Amino acid sequence: NNLQQEIDNLKTELDMRRNLASNSPTTILQRAQGRQEGSKIIFQGDPTPDRLKQLQSPKKED
Repeated sequence: NNLQQEIDNLKTELDMRRNLASNSPTTILQRAQGRQEGSKIIFQGDPTPDRLKQLQSPKKED
């Protein structure tokens, strides 16, 4: 009786490990797809054109 319960517990644990192992790749792919979908947001651009260029160039003195 005790031995059978121990065998059943091991079977249950093995089954759970198999399920977790098979779900891991699926979960990784679903997360990657979600990130890919979220990154399709359109970039509107900088409202001030050439701001970086203006900051990097030395100021001209009059």
